[in-house]
Amino acid sequence: MRFTRVLARSARTEWRTQPMAHPYKPGKSFGVLPSGWPAYALFAGYAFVTLGEIAHRNHVIMEGGVARSPLASRTRDPDIEMVNFEGAMHRFRIGRLSYPKIPQWYLSIKMWFYQPGLVVDHACVAVYRFIWESCIGRLREYKLL
Repeated sequence: MRFTRVLARSARTEWRTQPMAHPYKPGKSFGVLPSGWPAYALFAGYAFVTLGEIAHRNHVIMEGGVARSPLASRTRDPDIEMVNFEGAMHRFRIGRLSYPKIPQWYLSIKMWFYQPGLVVDHACVAVYRFIWESCIGRLREYKLL
């Protein structure tokens, strides 16, 4: 074969400087951070934006409902800025009839900064509904609880 001498040459090559082991091991370390850090950081960012988006959507629906209610039965004034920005009409919980030009991730982060308590409250409701409707509700459905 023609390439046997080329392939065999690397076995006879001598190193002038011996190779050293690099401290970075792919899959084992991430600089000075543990190897799972990028996955945790991406998940935390995704959860941060998703919880803000859920709270923003619910806030828009609730403020639209207050804006559409009759003046005599209102207990408070609606958030006019939110209603003017988003509109007061929604099909379902996830269907929108108007889309703002500002990206959704920006609106969710803005929600975290302006109303963090509301975002945490909606996150707790989501966790509660998951536990009740998925776990405990199934146990009660099958008469195990």
